[in-house]
Amino acid sequence: MRIVATSTSLLLLLSGHEVHSFSLPLLSTSASTVAPSKSKIQRSKEEIKSLQDQTEAALKRHHDTDSWNALFVSCPERPDPMAIAKEEGTIPADFPPGAYLRVGPNGADATDGFYDGDGMIHCVTFPPKSKEPKMRPTYSATYIDTKGRQLEQQSGKKFQGTLSGVPRGLPMIQSIVSNALAFRTLQAQKDTCNTALAEHGGKILALMEQCPPSEVEIGQDGRLRTVEASSSLNGAIDTTIPISGGVLSAHGRTCPKTGDRIHVSYRSDQQPYLRMDVFAPGFALKESVGIDIPTPIFSHDCAITENYAVVLDLPLTLRTNRILRDKFPVEYEPDHPARIGLVPRGDNNKGEIRWFDCEPGVVLHAVNAWETDDANTVIVQGFRSEPIPQACYLEQFAPSYYYEYSIDLTTGVVTEQTLNPEHVVEFPVINEKLTGLECPACYCLSAKSIGGPLEVYAQPQEGVIFGAIAKLAAVDSDKFNKGDVVGKFAMPEGFAVMTEPTVVPKVDQDGEYILIIANYVPKGVNWKDVANDYDAAPIQSKVMMLDGDDLDAGPVYSATLPYHVPYGLHSGFIDWKNLK
Repeated sequence: MRIVATSTSLLLLLSGHEVHSFSLPLLSTSASTVAPSKSKIQRSKEEIKSLQDQTEAALKRHHDTDSWNALFVSCPERPDPMAIAKEEGTIPADFPPGAYLRVGPNGADATDGFYDGDGMIHCVTFPPKSKEPKMRPTYSATYIDTKGRQLEQQSGKKFQGTLSGVPRGLPMIQSIVSNALAFRTLQAQKDTCNTALAEHGGKILALMEQCPPSEVEIGQDGRLRTVEASSSLNGAIDTTIPISGGVLSAHGRTCPKTGDRIHVSYRSDQQPYLRMDVFAPGFALKESVGIDIPTPIFSHDCAITENYAVVLDLPLTLRTNRILRDKFPVEYEPDHPARIGLVPRGDNNKGEIRWFDCEPGVVLHAVNAWETDDANTVIVQGFRSEPIPQACYLEQFAPSYYYEYSIDLTTGVVTEQTLNPEHVVEFPVINEKLTGLECPACYCLSAKSIGGPLEVYAQPQEGVIFGAIAKLAAVDSDKFNKGDVVGKFAMPEGFAVMTEPTVVPKVDQDGEYILIIANYVPKGVNWKDVANDYDAAPIQSKVMMLDGDDLDAGPVYSATLPYHVPYGLHSGFIDWKNLK
């Protein structure tokens, strides 16, 4: 299998919660089974805002800053796969063999921002049962051999990070100029490839906002090898574009009916500021469509339905002239128009883009979108936040909530609602078999606390600790209203989650399993002690497997990794047939 990796400047997210127990047989949750809640509560905007303020105030009252910092210390590279010896529970028969991958920043200096770290992929393999006992689950941790890392190794120099000066802009441009001169390259922001992973037709792309991806492959033994740094995907994308962007977005969607993969990417230097790329399996470009919008924006994610690609033209604007005023180029402008665009796809791809005005806000991560049975309404769901106006969006953590846009295609009216104003959530995922279709629920991380400061890196200074894996109803049913928590697994005492949840569909039946990596962190651990002797730190990592139909029951299986894994970002699961 081949993989492409990239990086972005996301909000600082992390998870952890105190409940009960350490070993799997004693795992339990502090949250009882969620009771059905069919009585719909109608709330005004003022009531919703009051609930959100109360929720956020409660989350800011306590924050385990010492343990939180310890989880960000970079780990050594361990490219040689190691057998996992300690397992608890049994891997279910309907769990497919494959590789669980987690990508995240690693190795940044204390003077850099966390997101300046090089991309490292942590890999856990689950061999077919027919291979056992000869083959056991393995673990490895390998840097992606990006163009930037190659240039550093050749010259003995180091790229300067671009995010340490946030919210100022001049330190960013100074680093960019210095990198351009030192390495004689227009791609002066290092292609760290540290953000997300995506597989399509056996090829995996881990995507970075402003830089080209790197292609890698994973062996069935868990060994990772970089195949091509700074890949153009066989000429599908322009890798010569400097830091103004336009290469490939960090997130895309694969249509389960057509097999097409769709990415909406952005650039800041010239129109059109957005571009939709449609790929056949293997990231073979089928078509590229320019999307005109009035102002450059930071567009991290998109959604699709059966007939449309959903573009979020929201006021997280990207104005490079802000740097000249010593400000970060990306800011939230609530007075700027906010719109949702529907780009025709499939048999309708020659139609005009339709735009629908909506309330200002920011949706970094979409949940899903679909068309109603009468084809007259498009439902778009995402996790929406409202950052501080006229400020760098990385300056202070902006809590996000489950939100819905209902677009009437006849009248053009968008009806909006916060589906759950009492839970700060992030990293939404669904069963990808239902992408673009009506999906009963999504999975996400639910916050336990908000605080800081982060001392391990220069930026960002505030973040969130997530304390549970939650399953939220996406549609109304006989038992639940959309937005209700229909399942929840709270982290055992002393544990913190290191990444987003990953959905793995069950074999030959409906339903899914959820994979996470969680760290056990004893109280009183100091991040400086971890940095001085990483291997001696009393931190332990577990891979946990939960049944999506019964999150409250806790893991059905877990495995203790040979070494602990620092905090990271997105993840994915690769089928065994796509491993080399």
